[in-house]
Amino acid sequence: MGGLPNVIGRLAPGATFDHARTELISIAQQIETEHPSYSRNWRVDVAALLDATVKDVRAKLPQWSRCIADAFASDEGEDRD
Repeated sequence: MGGLPNVIGRLAPGATFDHARTELISIAQQIETEHPSYSRNWRVDVAALLDATVKDVRAKLPQWSRCIADAFASDEGEDRD
Protein backbone atom coordinates (compact mmCIF):
# COMPACT_ATOMS: atom_id res chain seq x y z
CA MET A 1 0.00 0.00 0.00
CA GLY A 2 1.75 3.08 -1.27
CA GLY A 3 2.05 6.67 -0.16
CA LEU A 4 -1.13 7.80 -1.85
CA PRO A 5 -4.58 7.44 -0.27
CA ASN A 6 -5.85 3.91 -0.20
CA VAL A 7 -9.47 2.91 -0.32
CA ILE A 8 -10.73 -0.15 1.45
CA GLY A 9 -13.94 -1.67 0.24
CA ARG A 10 -15.94 -4.82 0.42
CA LEU A 11 -16.86 -6.97 -2.54
CA ALA A 12 -20.55 -7.52 -3.09
CA PRO A 13 -21.76 -11.09 -2.59
CA GLY A 14 -20.82 -13.08 -5.67
CA ALA A 15 -18.40 -10.41 -6.96
CA THR A 16 -14.84 -11.37 -7.89
CA PHE A 17 -11.55 -9.49 -7.73
CA ASP A 18 -11.36 -9.61 -11.53
CA HIS A 19 -14.80 -8.03 -11.90
CA ALA A 20 -14.00 -5.35 -9.32
CA ARG A 21 -10.65 -4.62 -10.99
CA THR A 22 -12.28 -4.33 -14.43
CA GLU A 23 -14.96 -2.00 -13.10
CA LEU A 24 -12.49 0.20 -11.22
CA ILE A 25 -10.14 0.44 -14.21
CA SER A 26 -13.10 1.53 -16.32
CA ILE A 27 -14.01 4.21 -13.78
CA ALA A 28 -10.37 5.36 -13.58
CA GLN A 29 -10.18 5.67 -17.37
CA GLN A 30 -13.35 7.76 -17.37
CA ILE A 31 -11.92 10.05 -14.67
CA GLU A 32 -8.66 10.36 -16.63
CA THR A 33 -10.60 11.33 -19.76
CA GLU A 34 -12.65 13.93 -17.91
CA HIS A 35 -9.80 15.28 -15.74
CA PRO A 36 -6.45 14.49 -17.44
CA SER A 37 -4.28 16.67 -15.20
CA TYR A 38 -5.80 15.31 -11.99
CA SER A 39 -5.40 11.61 -12.62
CA ARG A 40 -1.83 11.62 -13.91
CA ASN A 41 -0.07 10.22 -10.83
CA TRP A 42 -2.35 7.51 -9.52
CA ARG A 43 -3.56 4.08 -10.47
CA VAL A 44 -6.23 1.59 -9.56
CA ASP A 45 -5.61 -1.87 -8.19
CA VAL A 46 -7.64 -4.43 -6.29
CA ALA A 47 -6.06 -6.70 -3.72
CA ALA A 48 -7.19 -8.69 -0.73
CA LEU A 49 -6.60 -6.67 2.43
CA LEU A 50 -4.64 -9.52 3.99
CA ASP A 51 -2.30 -9.70 0.99
CA ALA A 52 -1.89 -5.93 0.85
CA THR A 53 -0.94 -5.66 4.52
CA VAL A 54 1.20 -8.73 5.21
CA LYS A 55 2.72 -9.72 1.87
CA ASP A 56 6.18 -8.43 2.84
CA VAL A 57 6.05 -10.16 6.22
CA ARG A 58 4.97 -13.48 4.73
CA ALA A 59 7.98 -13.49 2.40
CA LYS A 60 10.40 -12.93 5.31
CA LEU A 61 8.97 -15.53 7.72
CA PRO A 62 11.26 -18.40 6.63
CA GLN A 63 14.33 -16.19 7.09
CA TRP A 64 13.16 -15.03 10.53
CA SER A 65 12.42 -18.62 11.53
CA ARG A 66 15.97 -19.66 10.62
CA CYS A 67 17.44 -16.78 12.63
CA ILE A 68 15.36 -17.70 15.68
CA ALA A 69 16.27 -21.39 15.33
CA ASP A 70 19.96 -20.48 15.03
CA ALA A 71 19.73 -18.28 18.12
CA PHE A 72 18.16 -21.09 20.16
CA ALA A 73 20.69 -23.61 18.84
CA SER A 74 23.65 -21.43 19.79
CA ASP A 75 22.09 -20.70 23.18
CA GLU A 76 21.76 -24.43 23.92
CA GLY A 77 25.46 -24.96 23.22
CA GLU A 78 26.56 -22.54 25.95
CA ASP A 79 27.42 -23.86 29.42
CA ARG A 80 25.39 -22.31 32.17
CA ASP A 81 26.81 -22.46 35.66
